[in-house]
Amino acid sequence: MIRSPSAAAIRSGSAGCPVESRVVVVESLRLSDGRMLCTRRWPGTGHETLVLLHGLLDCSEGWTRLCDEMSCTRIAFDLPGFGHSDLPHLGSIAGYARDVAEGLAMLGVERFTLVGHSLGGAVATALAELMPAQVAALVLLAPAGFGRLHLAEAVSVRAFEISFGRRYRSPSQAGSRLPRAT
Repeated sequence: MIRSPSAAAIRSGSAGCPVESRVVVVESLRLSDGRMLCTRRWPGTGHETLVLLHGLLDCSEGWTRLCDEMSCTRIAFDLPGFGHSDLPHLGSIAGYARDVAEGLAMLGVERFTLVGHSLGGAVATALAELMPAQVAALVLLAPAGFGRLHLAEAVSVRAFEISFGRRYRSPSQAGSRLPRAT
């Protein structure tokens, strides 16, 4: 369930008419540390919300086909370092979960079904442990991460700078064209 004026406005048009559920809103949320976390939201009917976390080397756009076929409210995140989200400060499952939890709070999401695929399954598990009262159900699709994920840790800023021999510029520093939520 979502409780925020912006989410309510998305679910109904300017005259209070329902909005077509296939409309997707893509925006970046500014986290408390200044990094950007990208989301895709599909408005829906009813009070149920589905939160989707993608797998390694994917992004929130990977959920589009599934989300187009559903009627509940759907929210997919670009995990830090993927899609249009800035890199994490520390590439860890717990760090990804904290960032998604902050994003959910910013969106006003109070209770939801959580779906995670691959790396997203590991993050979903950590997120469910972090906020068990808000997770109505947990769905894991070929989950990874019941241990360290070295490739996910490698996405940290330091690893980028060492690997490429230059300073990392986040999408927000490089002038990303996505709308920003405050």
